[in-house]
Amino acid sequence: MASQNPSSLHARRVREAEHSSNEAEITERASDVLKDTFNELKERSDDVKATVKEYVHQKPFKALGIAMLSGMAIALLMRR
Repeated sequence: MASQNPSSLHARRVREAEHSSNEAEITERASDVLKDTFNELKERSDDVKATVKEYVHQKPFKALGIAMLSGMAIALLMRR
C-alpha cells in the first residue's frame, strides 16, 4: 500500500468522522420517530379499548352477537 500524504489522510479521517456523525444523527432521529409513533399508537389503542369496553357494558347481548357472527365468519373463511 502506497503511503498517503498527511493532508489527504486527515481529509479522509474528517470525512469518516462526519459520516459517523451523520449516521448517529439519523439513528437518533429514527429512534425518536419510532418512539413517538409507538406512543401515538398506544394512546389510540387505549382509546379503542376504552370505547369497546364501554360499548360491551352498555350493550352486552349485541356485543356478544357481533362476536359470535365475527367468529363464524372467520371460521367459514378458514375452512375454504
